[in-house]
Amino acid sequence: MKRKKESWDEQLKPLALPFLPDGPLVSILVANYNYGRFLDRALESVLEQTYQNFEIVVCDDGSTDESREILTACGRKYSRLKVLLQDNAGQSEAILAAFQASRGEIICFLDSDDVFLPTKLEEVVEAFVHAPEAGFVVHRLTATDSSLREKRSIPAVSRLVSGWKAPQMSLSSPQMLWGMPPTSGLALRRAVAERILPYLRGRRAFADSVIQVLGPLVTPIVAIDRPLGLYRVHGENSFGLRKFTVTEVERLSLRDTELWRAWRSFVLTIAPDLPPCFPIPPERAPSVLNYGCARIKGEAIAKTLYADVIAGPRFASMPWPYRWFWKSSAFLPDWLFEKSFNFVYGKGSAKLVISRIVHWLRAQRAVAWKAPEEGRKNG
Repeated sequence: MKRKKESWDEQLKPLALPFLPDGPLVSILVANYNYGRFLDRALESVLEQTYQNFEIVVCDDGSTDESREILTACGRKYSRLKVLLQDNAGQSEAILAAFQASRGEIICFLDSDDVFLPTKLEEVVEAFVHAPEAGFVVHRLTATDSSLREKRSIPAVSRLVSGWKAPQMSLSSPQMLWGMPPTSGLALRRAVAERILPYLRGRRAFADSVIQVLGPLVTPIVAIDRPLGLYRVHGENSFGLRKFTVTEVERLSLRDTELWRAWRSFVLTIAPDLPPCFPIPPERAPSVLNYGCARIKGEAIAKTLYADVIAGPRFASMPWPYRWFWKSSAFLPDWLFEKSFNFVYGKGSAKLVISRIVHWLRAQRAVAWKAPEEGRKNG
């Protein structure tokens, strides 16, 4: 079995990237749906960048609020802003449409309720210049409330993911690496975007999950370990939820199902280059969230799903804290399972306190490490 895994890993080579020209054009892709009240600030944050060779491509996904009026006015005012209007087809299709209309060698993503800090583009370009073999840049974000009052760093606990990770990943299941930021903290070289963005096709939501999972299989990652953007946490995005309704759990379950399909399509694409012994993944494979959704809804199939999930490859690729929670969930009464689920996947006050403590401890440790280095330099 070990020889088989090594032979699969040998097939995972970084994508060869073209030469990055001086002062490359950066395309910022924005998918918008009914976030008109946030759009002005999001677009302004790009226009205020210290790096000015950019274009903004916004695709409005059938908004019914004032978004289209705002975008039409901004399109007339700013020559570097391209506005696309489409019927509601989902976030993934909006990102794809924006990408197809873009020209940049570097692709950045901006959720329409988020904000870039002024040096974001400059630092992303520098990161790609200094690591020409890497086609994926990630950076921290600062979570804020809807009024942009700062709360905490994202990721709150883990280090940012970096390096060539494919040899450490399993091709038997989609794997979300620990320390991966959300959409507005991601940037790609165009060659990488062309390789992975087509797998967004047909996915209704959570487009960033496809990028987060497929990107590390294609190219090395460079991490910028400081916040370069503000991530709004409000009642309409999943990141800010403290308690999940059945509808919201169904959305998370759908995300996992769609992520499996996107990942499976990617694996089937590279399958001809893999050894004949490589096991082709099944069309469907249940996830812990499929089980959790069935259990919260009181469906009889939950027990069967639990047995399939715990024995399956998707479970084995999860970080250990999540594996521990899901393994123990079978022994919890339904009311306690729901409370535990909200704690693990939600953003309750206790979890926020823990993340702030961890963030403070990390900052103190960074200061402690920096002091001896400065002393040696001064000495």
